[in-house]
Amino acid sequence: MNKTTDTGSRDADEARTMTAHAIDRSIAEGRTYHLGYLAREAEECAAVQEELLARCDDSADSGSVTEYWGSGDPGQDWRVHVEAEVQS
Repeated sequence: MNKTTDTGSRDADEARTMTAHAIDRSIAEGRTYHLGYLAREAEECAAVQEELLARCDDSADSGSVTEYWGSGDPGQDWRVHVEAEVQS
């Protein structure tokens, strides 16, 4: 297996894990879960946003924050907001 493929697979796995965690927390806590990414984390942010887009019912871009929402089992609505380029 070449190194690029292995790294890409690991990054995709991490994005899936982070996305699942954010959705689970939103459902469990009954609130919007916020994720913030620094400019240097642009690739990680993009991977998480791609995963959220695949899982959400809809999304909206409001400047630096992208909002995603959906539902799991009946009554398990979730919302996740991703803010890119948060100041450190």
